[in-house]
Amino acid sequence: MDGVSLVPAIKGKMQSREAPIFFWSFETDKAIGEGARPYIDPALQEGTTPLVKKMGDKYTRTFKNLHYDEIFEDHFGGARVAMNNQYKLVLDTQSSERMSVELFDIINDPAERNNLADDLSEVVDSLQVQLREWQQSVLESLKGKDYR
Repeated sequence: MDGVSLVPAIKGKMQSREAPIFFWSFETDKAIGEGARPYIDPALQEGTTPLVKKMGDKYTRTFKNLHYDEIFEDHFGGARVAMNNQYKLVLDTQSSERMSVELFDIINDPAERNNLADDLSEVVDSLQVQLREWQQSVLESLKGKDYR
């Protein structure tokens, strides 16, 4: 998937972002079934992701590059984050009925001790909309459309 380079932030050359940055633990097994067609020969995908520790009998993980044909509501779940220059929104779907929502002021509370989600619902709503739009664009890109 496409991403945003964090090198300027790591090197201290970027003091603010123009747009929020997003992170998402996409629940592949919920979205892509066993019968999904691979983009390339599965043998070419074997051992393509290096690991520090051994898994099974190899020090790599096999990357799965599979066709993704249809978007459903439950594909938007999993742990996910939207972070702008002041706030960090953390969402995690616990079940179909329950989602944890946390909002932290990363400038004034860098240890993320105080959840402000109940007090700043307008910030939660704004970041949640932006996160959802980004997730939609990621899922559309998995279907072969351009990532934005």
